[in-house]
Amino acid sequence: MNCTGCKGLIPPERLEAVPDATMCVKCQSQKGDVPKKKGVMVYYHKTGGEIQVVSDSQLQKMKELPGEIDERVSRL
Repeated sequence: MNCTGCKGLIPPERLEAVPDATMCVKCQSQKGDVPKKKGVMVYYHKTGGEIQVVSDSQLQKMKELPGEIDERVSRL
């Protein structure tokens, strides 16, 4: 599939990650409407965590929880 911006080939890896993509990463970034992703580190074990992508509303709810959650909430 070709990019609607530069007419170049959209890499298969991008189409696998974002099946409805119509632009390559470079053109989409230049367009400027790429929303920033937000995530939190979740620790299921003390030696390693995982990043979970969350929406703005989920992130806000997490920040409002009591305790040390504020220290664990981070933006990507």
